[in-house]
Amino acid sequence: ASLSTLEFLVGTPLNLLCLIYFISKSKVSNSRFSHISISTVDVIQCSLSIFPALTCYFKGSKILFGPAFLCSIYGIIWNITPRLSVFLIAVLNISRTVALIYPLRNIRRRYVMIPIAIYATIQ
Repeated sequence: ASLSTLEFLVGTPLNLLCLIYFISKSKVSNSRFSHISISTVDVIQCSLSIFPALTCYFKGSKILFGPAFLCSIYGIIWNITPRLSVFLIAVLNISRTVALIYPLRNIRRRYVMIPIAIYATIQ
């Protein structure tokens, strides 16, 4: 419970700061889009960590996990967000590698969006 609380108290504000920073940047780029996506997924993941901690602190009280549909939705989001975060980091790294190999080419946004859309469809 204490690790979940720490994740919530530290991870959520820091990822929100990252999200605000990348949203406030005026230059539109694939890198900015990737960082915004990664920060959003990480904010969701860190925010979700408070519910198991609250359940432990309140000695098994079913705060979120009482209704079956809420528990199912929580479980789906809890399982998808870490995988999505790792996948988005991989997409960012691949786009950076392509930018290093072909420094004068502009990577179109659709080439970044297509793998993300396919991954989202598969999940």
